[in-house]
Amino acid sequence: MELYQLEYFQAVAKQKHFTKAAEFLHLSQPTLSRQIKLLEEELDTELFYRNGKQLTLTKSGEYLLQRTEKVLGDVNRLKMDLKHKVDGRKMLSIGTIPTVSRFYLPNIIPQVQSQNQSVKYQLSVDWTSQEVLENLDQGKFELCIAQPVKKKGYERVSLFFDPFVLLVPNNDQWRSVNKISLTDLQKESFILTTYPCSIRDTIIHTCLEKGFKPSIVTETDHICAVKGLVAAEVGISFMPLLTLKETRLPKNIKYILIDEPIGREISLMWLKNKKMSEWANRFIGHFKLHSNDQAQ
Repeated sequence: MELYQLEYFQAVAKQKHFTKAAEFLHLSQPTLSRQIKLLEEELDTELFYRNGKQLTLTKSGEYLLQRTEKVLGDVNRLKMDLKHKVDGRKMLSIGTIPTVSRFYLPNIIPQVQSQNQSVKYQLSVDWTSQEVLENLDQGKFELCIAQPVKKKGYERVSLFFDPFVLLVPNNDQWRSVNKISLTDLQKESFILTTYPCSIRDTIIHTCLEKGFKPSIVTETDHICAVKGLVAAEVGISFMPLLTLKETRLPKNIKYILIDEPIGREISLMWLKNKKMSEWANRFIGHFKLHSNDQAQ
């Protein structure tokens, strides 16, 4: 049994789909399927129930996933410790989501780096906050910047609130509208993203709180597809403002501010009761100080 086989198994278990896991791992689907089959043969047990393309873990698979996450977590922590202690390199590893890595960190890292010039930063980007936190649990990095979850075991500093805005076609109906309430959208057709699901869940939950269930006509996992569908007047959509701040929208679509505070909180997080490196503590201290200054 090889470590890479456990990594492959973990990806398939998380994605519950060979094709999606293969895309995540940048492998061909036949290669991934063959490696999982070899692992099952070596362990002399089935790890997945195969129901068409959908996969579910067997009891053996559930047990192996628990042990795999511990093993891979230990390996990742060992790699990190070797970088810090044996080589003597001051390397701070941070996990985050795409929008934060593209639109927030480039402005923040230079500020922190000016106070700790000897520290190098290793940034890892995952598609969703859930994936980022799972990798934090497994020791792939010391800190992460993402959307917090209601789960014990983390400490955090709130960094900012990223409001959602309404993406609409720039037509006669919307051209003169600059701000709107959610309650005025009850009869509209919506296009929602399926990935990351946290944004979708927040939108649906907030609409339900306002007394209506959004009429979803199309779902897609690509932001570019959302923009195209909105431009074609298929429906309207929500999008984090951070995503649009440095993006030039086509002339045939625009965004509108929403009266209600709907959006996502972005926080700096780390594992509770875990001994942090000196440079991780300095990084945390910078944001704690900044947070206190804002509160005053």
